[in-house]
Amino acid sequence: MKNKKFAAMGLTVLDGYEPRKFRFEQGVTLGKCEVLAGAAFGFQSYMNSGFVRSSVIVGRYCSIGRNVTLGSGAHDLSALSTSPFFQTNSNPPVLKFADPARRIRVLVGHDVWIGDNAYIMSGVTIGDGAVVATGSVVTRDVAPYSIVVGTPAKHFKWRFEDESIRDRLAALRWHEFDPERLKGLDIGQIETAIAEMESWPESARTHRAVNYQTT
Repeated sequence: MKNKKFAAMGLTVLDGYEPRKFRFEQGVTLGKCEVLAGAAFGFQSYMNSGFVRSSVIVGRYCSIGRNVTLGSGAHDLSALSTSPFFQTNSNPPVLKFADPARRIRVLVGHDVWIGDNAYIMSGVTIGDGAVVATGSVVTRDVAPYSIVVGTPAKHFKWRFEDESIRDRLAALRWHEFDPERLKGLDIGQIETAIAEMESWPESARTHRAVNYQTT
């Protein structure tokens, strides 16, 4: 059953899967997900099931499938043991961050689709509009609007082969626009939709700032 307390806050989660110290914007939906403290999801993003490590940031309008892992563990392969039992290791830390300054483990952009059974390693940034194919293991950054496939994941093709389309989308930052305006677009007509958004005034950017709540 859906948790009524969080539903009133604009977060849909199942009873028994309530995340702690989780930051979210309105319209986020989590299925059977284990989410560690410090993760964050943006407006209207959802994840069906899987595991999210701490310090993982997911942007707006993202679609994440089943049995997906966001963020990997870190074990020092050059040490005597990889077990966490030991108290002292004088080697440098081995955990990778997508954004070391802010200690963000994985950074997922806006409008990203991650297919079922995908695994995103720590230290990875996935650009806006990218697609990660089912079962892929992502070990390096993914460019905006790139479709990646495989183990390790590699660029397969662009969502939009026309580079000017990708450039216009990057400049638009459409995830900042009023959701009610966005909802009225015919997203199947990419050129028309882009042209219409390019005509909108700056006042239509009602979601420029991130507006997190916390569980």
